Amino acid sequence: MTLHLPTGAPFSVAQQTWLDGFFAGLDLGRERYQGPAATLTVDVLFGSQTGNSSELADQLAAGLRAAGLGANVTELDAAGIGALTSGSSHVLIVTSTYGEGEMPDNAEMFWEELNAAEMPRLEDLSFAVLGLGDSGYDDFCQAGKDLDIRLEQLGAKRLTARVDCDVDFEDEAAEWISAAVAAVVADAPA
Repeated sequence: MTLHLPTGAPFSVAQQTWLDGFFAGLDLGRERYQGPAATLTVDVLFGSQTGNSSELADQLAAGLRAAGLGANVTELDAAGIGALTSGSSHVLIVTSTYGEGEMPDNAEMFWEELNAAEMPRLEDLSFAVLGLGDSGYDDFCQAGKDLDIRLEQLGAKRLTARVDCDVDFEDEAAEWISAAVAAVVADAPA
């Protein structure tokens, strides 16, 4: 956006010339400086049946951005295994558990790929998992537990402990988000 003095502004020719130069300098500075570049972009992946995990993933991404990091929010199935093998070096997952310990609908294909025998090792990946569930079910937060264990089995490095949240998840989830953001910031390149 180029700044200009309005036509008929009450300035002398010398003042107008000075202000035009000043505005041109502002424009040039704005083109050169777009704020601090993110030192790291994190993939925030979510599996959600009712939308709670999606909302928390958005909150997590906002926390990462506020800390000066980049964040991409994607459903687990849409991201696919590529998010782990060729995407970001840091992945944060928020997932609910559906039914009797199953992955939510938008995470089933991701889970199948992650659980495949030919799945490559993930030693260059750092991760953390937040699980949402209902302790009234036997397999409370099983989807989050399964993802957490499988990533560890594949050699990925856990940034912070998995947290399993019950139906009143807001406070516990907010604490996990803060811990996860702090862990990524501490692990990010300088």
